[in-house]
Amino acid sequence: MLTFAYDDLSHNEDWTRVTARPNCQVWDGPGSAYDRRYGCGILLPLSVLDVHRFRCERTDLLVQRGGPFVYPLELRSTVRESLLRNPDLAPGFPKSVAERASAGHAVILIWIGHEPVPFHLDLLGRMWVFDLVQNFIRQYDLPPQQVWLVSGNMLAGPSHESWRRSRGLPEQHTFRFCTLVMAPSSVRIHYEANQRGETLSLVEENDVWTATLEPLSAAEFAERYLQPAEIAEERRTGRLRPKRFLAMNRQPRAHRQILVSYLSGKGLLEDSLVSFGGAPAESADLREFRELGTFLQESWRALQPRLPLIIDDAAVNVGINFYRVPFGWPYRESYINIVTETEVARDVAPICTEKLIKPMLNLQPFIAITTANTLDTLRNLGFKTFAPGISEDYDAIDDPEERLLRLLAEIDRLGALTQSAVRDLYFDCLAELEHNRAHLLEASHPVERLWSEIEGQLG
Repeated sequence: MLTFAYDDLSHNEDWTRVTARPNCQVWDGPGSAYDRRYGCGILLPLSVLDVHRFRCERTDLLVQRGGPFVYPLELRSTVRESLLRNPDLAPGFPKSVAERASAGHAVILIWIGHEPVPFHLDLLGRMWVFDLVQNFIRQYDLPPQQVWLVSGNMLAGPSHESWRRSRGLPEQHTFRFCTLVMAPSSVRIHYEANQRGETLSLVEENDVWTATLEPLSAAEFAERYLQPAEIAEERRTGRLRPKRFLAMNRQPRAHRQILVSYLSGKGLLEDSLVSFGGAPAESADLREFRELGTFLQESWRALQPRLPLIIDDAAVNVGINFYRVPFGWPYRESYINIVTETEVARDVAPICTEKLIKPMLNLQPFIAITTANTLDTLRNLGFKTFAPGISEDYDAIDDPEERLLRLLAEIDRLGALTQSAVRDLYFDCLAELEHNRAHLLEASHPVERLWSEIEGQLG
C-alpha cells in the first residue's frame, strides 16, 4: 500500500470524504485556479477510490509514526509558465520530509503524469524543468533516487537523456524519470468503484480539494456503462441507433470549432450528438484554414444562432472529475465517437487521455482529432484501432492542417453512409471493441507498474 502525505488534510470518520490542500503551493497571482502551480485532482482521489492500494494522511502524523510515504507535488499544465515566474520548485518544503527521504522512508513524487507538457523553458533548450528539479534536490540535500518526476509526455524520454548527458550527470546522481499514459488505469478505478456501488465527486474551492465517495445504485451503474450482453441483444434485434456521430467538446478550441463548423456546413449536426459551449463569432479566423477556409467560416457564422450545442443532460456540469463516466445514454444512441483531444499541434506528444478511454469502456469506435501518432501509442499499450473500417492514415501526418483535412475527409465518407451501413461498420469493429474493453479492465497498465516500483523502493 502507498500512503500519500499532505501537509493540510482532514477527513470524516470512515474516510469517505477527504479534504486537502496541495503541498508547497505557489500562487502566481489572484484569480483562477490556473494561477496556482499545484493541485490535488489526480492523486488525492486514488486514496478514496482504491483504499486497498492507496491511503492518505497528514504529513506530520506520518513523520511521527515513522512509516514510509509518498510526498506528492502534483503539477498543473501551466507548470512551465509558473516556473519561469518563480524557479523555486517547492517553497516551504518540509525539513522533516527531507529527513525521511534521506533515511529512505519517503519518496518525493513530482507529478505531471496526466499531461503531455514539454520540459524546455526556452526555445533554445538552455534551461529545462529538469534543471529546476535537480536544483531542488541540491537545495534540500535529497538523495536523487528518492525523487521521481513522472510525465505524461511520451516523447520526453530522449529529451531527459540528452539533458542528463549535457549536464554531465551520472544516472544515479539525478532524479528518477518516468513517462506513462495514466488514463486507462484512472478510468478503470472509477469503473470498479461504480461497480461496487460507489461514485466519486471532486470539487475545488479556494485551493481546497474535496473528494467524496457517494452511493451509486445498480440501476445507475447499468445506465452509465454498456455491457457486451447489451450489444449482443442490439445485434440480435436489428435495432438502429438514431445518431451517427457523438462529439463531446468541453472547452472551445480552434480544432473543435472547425469540427462543429464542418458538421454544421455538411448537414451532419442533425445526424449527430454534439456539444459545444460556443465561442465569440470572431474568436478564430477559419478563412485561413487550408482549402476549406471560406466554407468553414461561413458555416461557423451560420451556426451562431444555434449555439451552445447541448447534449441534453450531458450538458450538466460534472465537476472536475474527468475520469468518471457520468452517463451512458449518448453512447447507446450513436455509433462513432469523434474524440477531440486538447491539442493537435505539430511536435506535441501523443495525447491519450480519458477522452479516448471512455469510448473504449462503452464499446464505441472512434476517430481521434489529436496529435500525430496517438493511435500508434494506443496500439503500443495493447489496444486495437479500427482500420480498415475507419481510415487511420491521418495518425502519421505531422502537419496539423493536413491531418485535420484527412480527418474531415473520413468524417465526410462516414457521413455519406446510410444508417444501416454505419450499423454494419460498427459491428465489423466489434472484435476490436470487445478486446479494448477487456484489455482496459483486465490488463496491467503502466501507472500500476510505477506504483509497484515505488512500493518496492520504500519497502
